[in-house]
Amino acid sequence: MADSSLDFVKELGENLLSQTRILFRQYARCCDGTISREGLKRSLGKTHKKIASLLLRGLECDDTKTSGTCRELYWYRERLWRQC
Repeated sequence: MADSSLDFVKELGENLLSQTRILFRQYARCCDGTISREGLKRSLGKTHKKIASLLLRGLECDDTKTSGTCRELYWYRERLWRQC
């Protein structure tokens, strides 16, 4: 998405990548013991909500591929967060 020629899709993709970087940065902190599992859950609360919000925006997109990807990720969103 972030490499799309469509401005809306590109912005959406960049925002999702930004949130994904936050997620993995915090996960790495949990793995190295810098924060606890509970600390990880607390730190990712806003990220979880932001990603869900971005995926909902993507569902409304006129680009079929983007809306389909967002629909599938949104559908499985709780499973994606189950380990946190």
